[in-house]
Amino acid sequence: MRKAMNMALGLLGHKLRIGFQIRPDDRETLERRNEKIVRDFKQGYTIGRLADKYSLTENRISQVLTEFGARRPKWRKMTPETRRKIFLLAKKGLSKAEIGRMIGVSRERVRQILQQGI
Repeated sequence: MRKAMNMALGLLGHKLRIGFQIRPDDRETLERRNEKIVRDFKQGYTIGRLADKYSLTENRISQVLTEFGARRPKWRKMTPETRRKIFLLAKKGLSKAEIGRMIGVSRERVRQILQQGI
């Protein structure tokens, strides 16, 4: 049944992929591709252009660049001291928007931190 479906879809120009597994030799290929992505990024290619060139999503390109250290992640981990400061400012009666402006995060992020607790 699977073979017949593959043949039928093949005639239509489609390929049926039912699961996949990365073989050891494919890992080397992926590593080489990722190294090329990093090299191209350092030469000035934009993320959108890299996505088109390597037929990947912009999100995946960004992940590869971050993983290989070519680009810093967009987020930064909040330190425990900053979290404590948010709780202290909230106890003083400041609004979430005011706290967010003082700390440098959004009002929504302040709300999330207050909701999570210490």
